Amino acid sequence: MKTDPQTLDEEPRKALASFIRKLEAEFYPWYERVSRRAYYGWLITWWPAVLAGFCTTVVGILVQNEILGGPWAKSVLLILPAFGSLAAVLLSCFIDGKAATLTRWYRFAHLNRTGR
Repeated sequence: MKTDPQTLDEEPRKALASFIRKLEAEFYPWYERVSRRAYYGWLITWWPAVLAGFCTTVVGILVQNEILGGPWAKSVLLILPAFGSLAAVLLSCFIDGKAATLTRWYRFAHLNRTGR
């Protein structure tokens, strides 16, 4: 029984075209949605971590130079670093709303860059 070489070439092409259509229809929208959600979650936790350190420095300088005073200023100096630490912990545990290590975030970012 002899097989036509053209049909052998056509079957893999059809399978590949079907696979590509499935990727475009199912995987790409999911991947874009998850990537966007992970990026915004990272951004939301990154800014407070950075700003808390900066604001602590500014408030500390103002308290030291006696521009700001009172018990509330010292309370702010205690609360801001704690807030920054909490944001840093959330940042290190953030990926798709689940607890994970920062290494997992790096692997996800690498996956995003390489496309594999």
